[in-house]
Amino acid sequence: REFDVFQWTFEVDDPRNNPIVALFFVKQTQEILPVDSPAFCRCATRSHQPVDVQRPGKKIRWTTADAVPGMNPGNNHTFIGTTHSEICLLHQSDNKTAVHFETNISLDFQLSFPLNLMPEPMLKFMSDTIMSKIMQQATESMLCQVQADICCSAPAISAEGEKK
Repeated sequence: REFDVFQWTFEVDDPRNNPIVALFFVKQTQEILPVDSPAFCRCATRSHQPVDVQRPGKKIRWTTADAVPGMNPGNNHTFIGTTHSEICLLHQSDNKTAVHFETNISLDFQLSFPLNLMPEPMLKFMSDTIMSKIMQQATESMLCQVQADICCSAPAISAEGEKK
């Protein structure tokens, strides 16, 4: 807790089954969203269900930490990324919670031989696949982290999607 920083670690395989480890060092902040605030209105308009405009919401924000622990990954498949993520939690009238989630991540990595000789469209496809896997893991992880903040009567989170 010296740095008050969370470390997110996501490990995926590239299309050739080589491991890629993405590390993110993030700081978490929380704020209450008063019902008359612009932030509450922005989050409420994104909800597909009506929200309770009598009860304040909550915004959880994760941003890249300014100071991170010194580390040496010791391999050529671990990369450090940056992020900016926000989750808005708003009460609904049916005793459920509306959750709006936005995240932006950036991860720079170096291509090894022979990947650096591949055509750019193929590299883009591979990069998109890798980032998609990381984003799926990140979203799942973040929703689990805020599960305690979701004030639903039924504490279940469901996710939909298909594996490609």
